[in-house]
Amino acid sequence: MKRLKLWARATEALVMLAGLAVLSCVLSLEDVINGDVYPEWTIIRVSFIVIVLCLIATFVTLYHLFRHIESDEGARPGAGVSRLAAAGPASESAQGAPAARRTSRRTLPGKRPSTKAARAQRKRTK
Repeated sequence: MKRLKLWARATEALVMLAGLAVLSCVLSLEDVINGDVYPEWTIIRVSFIVIVLCLIATFVTLYHLFRHIESDEGARPGAGVSRLAAAGPASESAQGAPAARRTSRRTLPGKRPSTKAARAQRKRTK
């Protein structure tokens, strides 16, 4: 969540700079047409770099946003049990244990259980 907020604020600042860059590009191209060349092309090059950085920051922010949304969907209680519960209590796995009971013990996404906890969980699901 911290990375998402950081990238969102950085993108917001870059979008504002990109707006100023577009305005300065328009004014610089008007001077280029009138004959002043070197300083205006430098302004256009710097503006291009700012706009490209804004696009990159936007894509990175979207990447972090989608990862955050996916982790929220996976962390909701009962997110994966709804399909199994819809199948009814008669559905059982090959080992004979009810499928809903097997999926009720979940860990938080991104956190791996310790070896001892993993062994105990595997033992319960057999």
